[in-house]
Amino acid sequence: MVMKYQRKNGSLFNSPSTTAAALAHLQNDGCLHYLRSLLEKFVDAVPATYPLDIYVHLFMVETLQSLGIDRHFRTEINRVLDETYRFCQKGEEEIILDPTTCAISFHLLRVNGYDIPLAETLNPRSKLLTQPNDNALVCDHQPNHSCCSHSPSKSWVSSLPPLNTREVRRCRQKQAFVYFSVATNVFSPELSDARMKWAKSAYLTTVVDDFFDYGGSYEELENLVQLFENSLPNGTLQFHGIFSTPQCWQLFSFSSDRMTTVLNDMQCFERTKKRIKKMFDKIELSVSSYDTAWVAMVLSPDSAQAPCFPQCINWLLDNQLDDGSWGLPYRPSWLVKDAVSCTLASVLALKRWGTGEEHMNKDLNLNLPLRSTDINPMLERRHLELKRDYSAGRKEYLAYVSEGIGKVQDWEMVMKYQRKNGSLFNSPSTTAAALTHLHNAGCHHYLRSLLEKFGDAVPTIYPLDKYVHLFILETIESLGIHRHFTEEIRSVLDETYRCWLKLEEEMFVDPATCAMAFRLLRVNGHDVPSDPLTQFAEENQFFNSLKGYMKDIDALLELHRASQIMVYLDEFFLEKQNLSTCHFLKQLFSSSIHSDRLSQNVGKQVEDALQFPYHASLERLAHMRNMELYRGDNIRISKTSYWWVVEQRLDKLTFAKQKQVYSYFSVAATLFPPEFSDARMSWAKTSVLTTVGGDFFDLRGSDEELLNLMELLEKWDIQEGTKFFSEEVEILFSALHSTICELGEKTFTWQGPNATSHIAEVWLNLLKSMFQETQWLRNKSVPTMDEHMRNGYVSFTLGPILSQLSIFWGLSYQRRLLEVLNTILYISLSAFVDVCSMIFEVLRGKPR
Repeated sequence: MVMKYQRKNGSLFNSPSTTAAALAHLQNDGCLHYLRSLLEKFVDAVPATYPLDIYVHLFMVETLQSLGIDRHFRTEINRVLDETYRFCQKGEEEIILDPTTCAISFHLLRVNGYDIPLAETLNPRSKLLTQPNDNALVCDHQPNHSCCSHSPSKSWVSSLPPLNTREVRRCRQKQAFVYFSVATNVFSPELSDARMKWAKSAYLTTVVDDFFDYGGSYEELENLVQLFENSLPNGTLQFHGIFSTPQCWQLFSFSSDRMTTVLNDMQCFERTKKRIKKMFDKIELSVSSYDTAWVAMVLSPDSAQAPCFPQCINWLLDNQLDDGSWGLPYRPSWLVKDAVSCTLASVLALKRWGTGEEHMNKDLNLNLPLRSTDINPMLERRHLELKRDYSAGRKEYLAYVSEGIGKVQDWEMVMKYQRKNGSLFNSPSTTAAALTHLHNAGCHHYLRSLLEKFGDAVPTIYPLDKYVHLFILETIESLGIHRHFTEEIRSVLDETYRCWLKLEEEMFVDPATCAMAFRLLRVNGHDVPSDPLTQFAEENQFFNSLKGYMKDIDALLELHRASQIMVYLDEFFLEKQNLSTCHFLKQLFSSSIHSDRLSQNVGKQVEDALQFPYHASLERLAHMRNMELYRGDNIRISKTSYWWVVEQRLDKLTFAKQKQVYSYFSVAATLFPPEFSDARMSWAKTSVLTTVGGDFFDLRGSDEELLNLMELLEKWDIQEGTKFFSEEVEILFSALHSTICELGEKTFTWQGPNATSHIAEVWLNLLKSMFQETQWLRNKSVPTMDEHMRNGYVSFTLGPILSQLSIFWGLSYQRRLLEVLNTILYISLSAFVDVCSMIFEVLRGKPR
């Protein structure tokens, strides 16, 4: 009777003990074969039951799904379910004879979308669903959830006191219900925001509906509707009007607080963008009390007793500060000298025309105890200084400060610096001083045009549009936010390029403007000659200019930065300029005398310029440093783990260099816009794989392993059970296969066609070139230069990295990319990079 229960594998109930007892009494060949196969598999002992694979796999699937973590093992779960479905179709004994296995397989297959009828699963011998067997194996595989119970967060309700007051408790409190109504269906972590929006919206509709149905009077309902009508048209919640009851305020404030939070974030961002964009459209320069005072002192050409620009006198009378001074209303302590200059010039202007006596007596205390014996030596010394023979830079400086020299100035020398717009150095004060002594028509026209533009006062320098536009552009790019202002930046660069080609005066007379324009045009793709910078190439040439004599740090920094943008081989003067500016900046930075004069930000800019040259600076890190200059906050970068290496088991290849952090940051520091996320991941993963692959070919792999890896990649579609020569080959091929497939599928989103086959071909070429170099090394053979160059540009690993990067960077994959990768120019450039890299490695003492 017992042998009636013998199964196809020779066992009785898959039990080694029962089968052994039967074999002891009957000498059955099937029992003997079953037990012998167990010992071959488990060696010296046997398990309590075997086989149990299907049940264990199904139990694991059930456990993962019941704990809600099945989304992390979708591939493995699908494989188990497919295999189980195939066994059910074939009527495998292991499923249909065990009630637990049969039931769990039926349950999991059905709930996971497999169309499996009851008859296919159940065997007449086991009637397990209609007649439960008390002796069947019962396994409580349901996890205990008592220690990990979940409840919805109520903070968003309880944190709002108005919704818990007595008046609103007439409404149904259904926050738990509305949360679980969505949480039981939409439970993935990435959909957290969707769950909360669902719950909050559903809760609000319930409360508002109950308020309308049961709680609110007609006046309250009308008041609530009116509040929303008045506050929402402009996209901003305006809290105006009178709430008819506290209850109406509670409902309105609860909804409006949520909406205000979202709107404020969006509006703040948009307002900031609009404010910056307006800066491109209209340059707003603040007016200067000092320069306005000197313009006010210009005599009228018709009468020596009347001012030429009386409106400036009125402006001075109307714009005295509360403390009696003139100048900036909110000035830092280090601008005291500026305030003194503005105040003294304003007092001179008022005294010149005999007006504003009460203004001059307002808390100024200008009665200084000066005697003629104190003043005369100072005037005599000034006279002697002016008669001395000075350098060109000194003469230009004396012309620039002409208003302070007066009648003894050589005005004929000063007028040599007059510009096409009629001004002297674009300075209203200097121009006004010249007009006072010479009555020059150009100076008069310049000052009148300024007053027509700015009203009753003038700025300290004008025009300044070109420099300000370039400075805004430079600031935006240095902070890494330029992608929000592409149209404005393009407009500024196009206008700057036009002015550069026309040799406009404003672009070239100022070294800071000239250098900044040159640098920004070149780095943004404009082919501009460097000839205009030759006037500042030599150290003496710069310091013989006005900005050089004044030791203008901004101008010197701009010249230093511009000198690093060398494109053509014959631009030797840029190299000289770089050396001279670098030398002086170092001298200035190390000198305590000069460093005391620098603000903290300017000193940091000098330090950064010396420590991080343009070609050795990572743009993303430069952005971070610039943010520190613009903000007082400390910025910290958190570390993140790069789990892809672990998932691909690449960490088990101990012979290979683990360079995942370097690989990721090498691209993240330069290719950081959000839209290039796929490009960054492609670069990082491919760089890691090329590093590991290169180490495997150079250090670890035998010829058989290398050939096996190339054969697998060339075959590509391998079947289950394919033989790998070693575990290392399996890890490498699996990582390559999955990564290439992943990147290939993403190209469909970017370019349309799937690039998997192309990427796999590029990788195969790389492995073949690495294998060739390995053979040269192991056979101690030396290739010819031509052989090395043909093989080297492939083995340098740029192929997989750049070809994939170009896809995600926006190049058209189907035609243009293939054309680019197959051009002689691309091949030559790759070979050139390979040679340069080898030379660099040799110079570092690390020849390959």
